[in-house]
Amino acid sequence: MQPVTTVRFDPEIREQLDKMAERMDRPRAWIIKEAVAQYLERETWYLAEVKKGIDDAEAGRVISHEEMGERLKAKGFNVAP
Repeated sequence: MQPVTTVRFDPEIREQLDKMAERMDRPRAWIIKEAVAQYLERETWYLAEVKKGIDDAEAGRVISHEEMGERLKAKGFNVAP
């Protein structure tokens, strides 16, 4: 048996969950588990990318603001001065 975790929601959030559950023909718990799983996946990715950026900066692998602007212009982006 899976351990149980209790979460308290504001009435508005619970109402939204119930409406979504009804529309999807899924239990409320399924929606909550999916939402938490997606959140954890996204945040894990984000934190790993931030770590890469910090590691690059600490190793001196950076470019200037001006150089980035030039790279974007070369790709056709409209870059403000």
